[in-house]
Amino acid sequence: MTAYFFEFTAHIDETRRPKDVDFPKEVHIHETYDGIESKEQLVALFNERVTALTQRQAGIAVFPDASRMRDAEITFDQRIYIPWHMVTHFRGRVVPMAQKAVDEGVKLAKEIDGEAPPEEGLKN
Repeated sequence: MTAYFFEFTAHIDETRRPKDVDFPKEVHIHETYDGIESKEQLVALFNERVTALTQRQAGIAVFPDASRMRDAEITFDQRIYIPWHMVTHFRGRVVPMAQKAVDEGVKLAKEIDGEAPPEEGLKN
């Protein structure tokens, strides 16, 4: 089984982008998925995520600065909502992740959530 990193990028229409605030020209959505067993499963999951993001919602809620996602002090009220009519185009990419990076990500997420990470099961 393999883990994958999905990155979706939405490009903001310059004619609709607010000029009086520090509004990004593009925004990113980062997701990770573990336990992918086949190329078919990966393709189906990616297509499902694209459909969920683009066709089931009137817009997207994102962090205006993707680097803030790494901040341990992050709160979810720091997101902004961007309606789809402000987006010129949307693209995605898939990157396989090394198992060590997956394990470290799980450990970090548990630390941020205040849970003690399990020592067993983490691979070095």
